[in-house]
Amino acid sequence: MRRVLRKQKSAYALSLTLCLLAVAIFLAILWKTYPTISSSGDPFSTFLSLLQTEELSFSPWFSIKLIHLVILGDLLLIAGVVLWVLSRQWLVGACSILRKASRKPENPDYGLLREKLENDIVFSLAEFPEVFVEAADYLKPNLIAEYANALADKFNTFYNAFPVIKAEPPELSNARLALVDAVRIVLRNALNLIGIYAPERM
Repeated sequence: MRRVLRKQKSAYALSLTLCLLAVAIFLAILWKTYPTISSSGDPFSTFLSLLQTEELSFSPWFSIKLIHLVILGDLLLIAGVVLWVLSRQWLVGACSILRKASRKPENPDYGLLREKLENDIVFSLAEFPEVFVEAADYLKPNLIAEYANALADKFNTFYNAFPVIKAEPPELSNARLALVDAVRIVLRNALNLIGIYAPERM
Protein backbone atom coordinates (compact mmCIF):
# COMPACT_ATOMS: atom_id res chain seq x y z
CA MET A 1 0.00 0.00 0.00
CA ARG A 2 2.81 2.41 0.87
CA ARG A 3 4.50 1.62 -2.42
CA VAL A 4 1.27 2.45 -4.30
CA LEU A 5 0.92 5.74 -2.42
CA ARG A 6 4.54 6.64 -3.17
CA LYS A 7 3.94 5.96 -6.85
CA GLN A 8 0.79 8.10 -6.81
CA LYS A 9 2.61 10.99 -5.12
CA SER A 10 5.44 10.71 -7.65
CA ALA A 11 2.89 10.75 -10.50
CA TYR A 12 1.19 13.83 -9.02
CA ALA A 13 4.54 15.62 -8.66
CA LEU A 14 5.56 14.78 -12.23
CA SER A 15 2.19 15.80 -13.68
CA LEU A 16 2.30 19.10 -11.79
CA THR A 17 5.85 19.74 -13.01
CA LEU A 18 4.86 19.10 -16.64
CA CYS A 19 1.85 21.42 -16.36
CA LEU A 20 3.95 24.18 -14.77
CA LEU A 21 6.53 23.87 -17.54
CA ALA A 22 3.72 24.22 -20.10
CA VAL A 23 2.41 27.34 -18.34
CA ALA A 24 5.93 28.80 -18.24
CA ILE A 25 6.28 28.24 -21.99
CA PHE A 26 2.94 29.92 -22.74
CA LEU A 27 3.87 32.89 -20.53
CA ALA A 28 7.21 33.21 -22.34
CA ILE A 29 5.36 33.28 -25.67
CA LEU A 30 3.00 35.99 -24.41
CA TRP A 31 5.97 37.99 -23.06
CA LYS A 32 7.63 37.81 -26.48
CA THR A 33 4.56 38.71 -28.54
CA TYR A 34 2.59 41.11 -26.32
CA PRO A 35 4.45 44.35 -27.25
CA THR A 36 3.62 43.77 -30.92
CA ILE A 37 0.05 42.47 -30.66
CA SER A 38 -0.97 45.14 -28.12
CA SER A 39 -0.39 47.85 -30.74
CA SER A 40 -1.84 45.91 -33.67
CA GLY A 41 -5.21 46.55 -35.25
CA ASP A 42 -5.74 42.80 -35.69
CA PRO A 43 -4.16 41.15 -32.62
CA PHE A 44 -5.19 37.59 -33.52
CA SER A 45 -3.75 37.63 -37.04
CA THR A 46 -0.63 39.37 -35.78
CA PHE A 47 -0.19 36.74 -33.09
CA LEU A 48 -0.50 33.89 -35.61
CA SER A 49 2.02 35.61 -37.86
CA LEU A 50 4.47 36.08 -35.00
CA LEU A 51 4.21 32.41 -34.08
CA GLN A 52 5.42 31.52 -37.56
CA THR A 53 8.23 34.06 -37.83
CA GLU A 54 9.53 35.02 -34.37
CA GLU A 55 12.06 33.07 -32.35
CA LEU A 56 12.86 33.01 -28.66
CA SER A 57 16.59 33.03 -27.93
CA PHE A 58 17.86 31.21 -24.88
CA SER A 59 21.53 31.87 -25.64
CA PRO A 60 23.63 33.23 -28.53
CA TRP A 61 23.80 29.67 -29.86
CA PHE A 62 20.29 28.43 -29.27
CA SER A 63 16.90 29.77 -30.33
CA ILE A 64 13.55 28.18 -31.17
CA LYS A 65 10.56 29.34 -33.18
CA LEU A 66 7.49 30.31 -31.19
CA ILE A 67 5.28 27.84 -33.09
CA HIS A 68 7.55 25.02 -31.95
CA LEU A 69 7.26 26.27 -28.38
CA VAL A 70 3.46 26.21 -28.69
CA ILE A 71 3.60 22.57 -29.82
CA LEU A 72 5.99 21.72 -26.98
CA GLY A 73 3.74 23.45 -24.45
CA ASP A 74 0.68 21.58 -25.73
CA LEU A 75 2.50 18.26 -25.49
CA LEU A 76 3.70 18.97 -21.95
CA LEU A 77 0.21 20.03 -20.87
CA ILE A 78 -1.36 16.93 -22.41
CA ALA A 79 1.23 14.66 -20.80
CA GLY A 80 0.73 16.32 -17.40
CA VAL A 81 -3.07 16.12 -17.46
CA VAL A 82 -3.16 12.55 -18.79
CA LEU A 83 -0.59 11.40 -16.24
CA TRP A 84 -2.73 12.90 -13.47
CA VAL A 85 -5.85 11.22 -14.86
CA LEU A 86 -4.17 7.82 -15.10
CA SER A 87 -2.58 8.11 -11.67
CA ARG A 88 -6.04 8.45 -10.16
CA GLN A 89 -7.06 5.20 -11.92
CA TRP A 90 -10.57 6.36 -12.79
CA LEU A 91 -10.82 4.23 -15.90
CA VAL A 92 -9.64 1.23 -13.91
CA GLY A 93 -12.31 2.02 -11.30
CA ALA A 94 -15.05 2.12 -13.90
CA CYS A 95 -13.96 -1.22 -15.37
CA SER A 96 -13.75 -2.69 -11.87
CA ILE A 97 -17.37 -1.76 -11.13
CA LEU A 98 -18.54 -3.39 -14.35
CA ARG A 99 -16.59 -6.57 -13.65
CA LYS A 100 -17.96 -6.82 -10.11
CA ALA A 101 -21.50 -6.36 -11.38
CA SER A 102 -20.94 -9.37 -13.70
CA ARG A 103 -24.06 -8.39 -15.63
CA LYS A 104 -25.13 -6.01 -18.31
CA PRO A 105 -27.64 -3.33 -17.37
CA GLU A 106 -31.11 -4.50 -18.37
CA ASN A 107 -34.15 -2.25 -18.49
CA PRO A 108 -32.38 0.76 -16.94
CA ASP A 109 -34.69 3.56 -15.89
CA TYR A 110 -32.70 6.69 -16.74
CA GLY A 111 -35.43 8.80 -15.21
CA LEU A 112 -34.12 7.65 -11.82
CA LEU A 113 -30.80 9.45 -12.41
CA ARG A 114 -32.00 12.51 -10.54
CA GLU A 115 -28.86 13.47 -8.64
CA LYS A 116 -27.23 16.69 -9.84
CA LEU A 117 -23.87 14.95 -10.26
CA GLU A 118 -25.45 12.22 -12.41
CA ASN A 119 -26.97 14.88 -14.66
CA ASP A 120 -23.63 16.70 -14.86
CA ILE A 121 -21.93 13.50 -16.03
CA VAL A 122 -24.62 12.89 -18.66
CA PHE A 123 -24.20 16.43 -20.00
CA SER A 124 -20.40 16.04 -20.01
CA LEU A 125 -20.69 12.82 -22.01
CA ALA A 126 -22.93 14.59 -24.52
CA GLU A 127 -20.30 17.33 -24.97
CA PHE A 128 -17.58 14.93 -26.14
CA PRO A 129 -18.33 15.12 -29.90
CA GLU A 130 -18.30 18.92 -29.72
CA VAL A 131 -14.97 18.92 -27.86
CA PHE A 132 -13.50 16.53 -30.43
CA VAL A 133 -14.58 18.73 -33.36
CA GLU A 134 -13.21 21.87 -31.70
CA ALA A 135 -9.88 20.18 -30.90
CA ALA A 136 -9.58 18.98 -34.50
CA ASP A 137 -10.62 22.27 -36.11
CA TYR A 138 -8.24 24.39 -34.03
CA LEU A 139 -5.44 21.79 -33.73
CA LYS A 140 -5.64 21.87 -29.93
CA PRO A 141 -5.36 18.32 -28.57
CA ASN A 142 -5.04 19.73 -25.06
CA LEU A 143 -8.81 20.34 -25.16
CA ILE A 144 -9.38 16.58 -25.21
CA ALA A 145 -6.95 16.07 -22.32
CA GLU A 146 -8.68 18.76 -20.28
CA TYR A 147 -12.08 17.26 -21.10
CA ALA A 148 -10.93 13.79 -19.99
CA ASN A 149 -9.61 15.25 -16.75
CA ALA A 150 -12.88 17.08 -15.99
CA LEU A 151 -15.02 14.02 -16.78
CA ALA A 152 -12.80 11.74 -14.70
CA ASP A 153 -12.99 14.16 -11.79
CA LYS A 154 -16.80 14.10 -11.88
CA PHE A 155 -16.80 10.31 -12.11
CA ASN A 156 -14.49 10.03 -9.11
CA THR A 157 -16.89 12.12 -7.03
CA PHE A 158 -19.85 10.05 -8.24
CA TYR A 159 -18.00 6.78 -7.57
CA ASN A 160 -17.34 7.78 -3.95
CA ALA A 161 -20.75 9.31 -3.27
CA PHE A 162 -23.30 6.85 -4.66
CA PRO A 163 -23.73 3.05 -4.70
CA VAL A 164 -23.89 1.52 -8.14
CA ILE A 165 -24.20 -2.26 -7.94
CA LYS A 166 -26.14 -2.18 -4.66
CA ALA A 167 -28.34 0.77 -5.57
CA GLU A 168 -32.06 0.29 -5.09
CA PRO A 169 -34.35 -0.24 -6.92
CA PRO A 170 -32.67 -2.51 -9.50
CA GLU A 171 -33.68 -0.15 -12.29
CA LEU A 172 -31.55 2.58 -10.66
CA SER A 173 -28.63 0.17 -10.32
CA ASN A 174 -28.89 -0.68 -14.00
CA ALA A 175 -29.09 2.99 -14.96
CA ARG A 176 -25.95 3.75 -12.96
CA LEU A 177 -24.16 0.75 -14.47
CA ALA A 178 -25.03 2.06 -17.93
CA LEU A 179 -23.71 5.49 -16.91
CA VAL A 180 -20.45 3.97 -15.64
CA ASP A 181 -20.03 2.06 -18.91
CA ALA A 182 -20.62 5.25 -20.90
CA VAL A 183 -17.94 7.03 -18.87
CA ARG A 184 -15.55 4.12 -19.46
CA ILE A 185 -16.09 4.23 -23.22
CA VAL A 186 -15.74 8.00 -23.53
CA LEU A 187 -12.65 8.19 -21.31
CA ARG A 188 -11.00 5.37 -23.24
CA ASN A 189 -11.81 7.02 -26.58
CA ALA A 190 -10.61 10.44 -25.39
CA LEU A 191 -7.28 9.06 -24.21
CA ASN A 192 -6.86 6.97 -27.37
CA LEU A 193 -7.36 10.09 -29.49
CA ILE A 194 -4.29 11.69 -27.94
CA GLY A 195 -2.25 8.53 -28.19
CA ILE A 196 -2.53 7.30 -24.61
CA TYR A 197 -3.18 3.65 -23.82
CA ALA A 198 -5.27 3.44 -20.66
CA PRO A 199 -5.18 0.07 -18.86
CA GLU A 200 -8.50 -1.38 -17.71
CA ARG A 201 -6.81 -3.47 -15.04
CA MET A 202 -3.96 -2.65 -12.64
